[in-house]
Amino acid sequence: MLATVLDGFLLIDAESRIRDVNAVYCQMTGFAREELLGRHITELDPIVTRQEIDNQLAKLVTAGRVRFESRHRCKSGVEIDVEINLSSPPSANGCFYCFVRDITERKRHELVLRIQRDVAARLSLTSDSRQVSPASWTSLSLSRASIPAAFTWSILKPAACNSACIAAWAASLLMP
Repeated sequence: MLATVLDGFLLIDAESRIRDVNAVYCQMTGFAREELLGRHITELDPIVTRQEIDNQLAKLVTAGRVRFESRHRCKSGVEIDVEINLSSPPSANGCFYCFVRDITERKRHELVLRIQRDVAARLSLTSDSRQVSPASWTSLSLSRASIPAAFTWSILKPAACNSACIAAWAASLLMP
């Protein structure tokens, strides 16, 4: 059954060690199954602490399931944004089911939308999104010609650049 699941799956024991993993998670992170088995979850999640794990497990015990976002480190060292769904069904014999979804692209698109909204607000856009007030051009040191290109770039190329690249682009637009 786990071979047909579209999300990554980890079976985590009471000591927060990986006891089983599906091929989707291995492909998502670049690790071989054997490299993951027995690892403590903090080895994959660079932002979670043991205290946070204990807090999530306490929530899991009372609620029956927990959903949260985090980051996981791939074998290459790259970190991906993930959504974690934890559950502890009686059939798990004291272990936890951990479904992991890569949400990196979704987070990138959310960032682009936030930047677009911020740029639009800072540029004092009128009802026609291609018309920008001259005061905004002056305050941002932008020319009339650069504004449509900036919006077009952000709309057409969001996946062509990582979050740092997008943030640098946005900062260059927003700096006086």
